Amino acid sequence: MREGKLICLFDGKYSFEQPYYVMYHSRHHMPKKIRVFLDMLTQYAEQKYDLFEF
Repeated sequence: MREGKLICLFDGKYSFEQPYYVMYHSRHHMPKKIRVFLDMLTQYAEQKYDLFEF
């Protein structure tokens, strides 16, 4: 945490297939670190789960 970096905790050994939810008040005054994290989660979900294919 001191370095301000994200690290992989499980190194691909575990598969988390349960849905996840993110709640936030507003993107208007959101700290950049939170916005980058949410964008990363969104990109990951789009690639992994093909969210736009029904």
